[in-house]
Amino acid sequence: METIVESLRRFRSLYVFATAIVAVILCVAQDRSEQRMEFEVASVRPAIFSSDFYAAGFRAGAAANPCTQGRLSISGTLVRLTTAGICDIIRFAYDLKPYQVIGVPTQLGLSGENKTASEASGVPVRFAIADEPKQPIFFYDVEARASGVVPPNESEIQTMLRALLADRFRLETHWDHRELSYYALITNASGAKLKPAAETCKPNLNADGQVFCGRTMDQLAMYLNANADRPVLNMTGLSGRFDYEIERHAAGDFDSLAASVQEHLKLKLEARKGPVPVLKVDRVERPSSN
Repeated sequence: METIVESLRRFRSLYVFATAIVAVILCVAQDRSEQRMEFEVASVRPAIFSSDFYAAGFRAGAAANPCTQGRLSISGTLVRLTTAGICDIIRFAYDLKPYQVIGVPTQLGLSGENKTASEASGVPVRFAIADEPKQPIFFYDVEARASGVVPPNESEIQTMLRALLADRFRLETHWDHRELSYYALITNASGAKLKPAAETCKPNLNADGQVFCGRTMDQLAMYLNANADRPVLNMTGLSGRFDYEIERHAAGDFDSLAASVQEHLKLKLEARKGPVPVLKVDRVERPSSN
């Protein structure tokens, strides 16, 4: 029969072994986390436009709606940002709305020259790298790949984008608050009138209205924001995805759009003013070479 002393020795041995196993697991997890902190390889290049005319038009659109032009796409471990200004990259990296990024210099990236590129067909095309005050907005194409074979999650991508900004753009920031006028998207007293997303829903735009499928309330707020004279903040408290229809409205006719949202979705836009968290850019430079 095993004595009490022998039992204690055996328990201590098992405890030491289990502790060692846990330590190894934690070290592996930490190594994996640290590997995810930066992209394995990343390319940052000036965006190429098919013509100076198209480039000027794109910049004009960005000047009217700053921080909304870039597009983010993810395929496995490959992350792409196309025609993204500095402000776009920052908002993706920190998961912010466009109006929450302030202090980005509009003249960043001026090269003082236009360059020539060739398409796959070999036909030379012109693309402008903004070199005049009337064309101050500068765009980049970013292509980066995470290490390993497991696709990174959203949080990991944001962490790696922040590392890219610090390394290539020398970005330095701090958090602040700014008093802003905004519209709060809230539910009526009787509750919202929204259908849970269904596979049978088909997006459609017709003479009477537009059908949206599988949209979140944040996406609805972004859609409204594009037509409003101030930020629209989702304060509905509603999670999940929904299908809904909104009546057609003339471009810039926010009052009609707000009325349609209230009538059909039982959501309203309430004008408010208060402190909104913002990320202030203290320093940013043209990106270092690849």
